[in-house]
Amino acid sequence: MNDLRELIGQKVIAELEDEQGNNIDFNCRISNLHIEDGNFQNKGECINILVNVVPISKLPKGVDSEDLTSISLSRIKKYFD
Repeated sequence: MNDLRELIGQKVIAELEDEQGNNIDFNCRISNLHIEDGNFQNKGECINILVNVVPISKLPKGVDSEDLTSISLSRIKKYFD
């Protein structure tokens, strides 16, 4: 993958954390991405890449629609059919 925009439309596994600190994985599709590079340009800090996702199936307990926006790319894993 040479371009981050190739991620849009891809099936992935998103990992979120519930209120107790447990990881919740669910299948979804990336709908959008956002590259926050202001601190990288101005302060030399890391680039933060965030994705928005849409669920492929019913959301697991503890995940609601508000959790589907601004997920860090580091919490996205490859989906295997």
